[in-house]
This record gives sequence, structure tokens and C-alpha cells, in this order.
Amino acid sequence: MIEVLRRFDLFASISPFRRCLHCNAPLQAVPKELIHHRLLRKTEQHYDEFHICRVGDWHTQVVLQILGVAAKAQLESAVVWRLSPEPV
Repeated sequence: MIEVLRRFDLFASISPFRRCLHCNAPLQAVPKELIHHRLLRKTEQHYDEFHICRVGDWHTQVVLQILGVAAKAQLESAVVWRLSPEPV
């Protein structure tokens, strides 16, 4: 995918996490104060930008879960890399 983005100079055209993962509608920014009661304590401490789907569904948690899965995969690959035997 990176190769395609480079080849056709598409990096400026992409905007990840700007559409609803469920219905693909554009997401709209929502002030943290309006949803603070829905946030976990650490989420509220570490994040300031939140978005909702135009139809009213809240998708921040889904995005955080996706980012968490990606971070876990990176961590696991780093652990496997360190535990791999030295090449001969």
C-alpha cells in the first residue's frame, strides 16, 4: 500500500479516521466537555479530540480499539524479533 501511495503521490489525499467505520459518513468534531461523562479516566486525560458520526453514533472507542490492536501487534512483533535466534 505504501508503494501505491508513493507511486501516485497520494499521501496528501488520504485522511485516516475521518469517516465512520460503520457507515462511512464523515465524522464531525465534538467538544470533549459534551462527552466527558462517557470517557474512561485515562482516555479523558490523554486525548483532547473526539469525533462522532453525523447520524449520532459515537465511534471514538472503536478508533481507540483499532489503535490498541495496532500497538499490540507492533509490540508483539518487536518481542518476536528480539527473541529470534541470531542468524548464522
